[in-house]
Amino acid sequence: MLIIRLSGDSERQLADYVKLNKIPKSQVVSEALEVYFAGKRDHADPFVVGEDLFGVAGSNTVDGFVTYKTLIKAKISEKHAT
Repeated sequence: MLIIRLSGDSERQLADYVKLNKIPKSQVVSEALEVYFAGKRDHADPFVVGEDLFGVAGSNTVDGFVTYKTLIKAKISEKHAT
């Protein structure tokens, strides 16, 4: 069991909604909580939210940093190979 306090406006809106749709208040609250928690799960991990942006750095290519690191390593290897 859950007891919640709503503002007067929210309580009126909920009362009007359940009367119009002929459903219990508990069903509306349960469905609203499901939607709320689903949204939290989808956006809980910042890496997941920005995964497609990491490493892009304005060029819209993800491997730019990796390529840069590879080039630096190659230059260093060339310099110290002789």
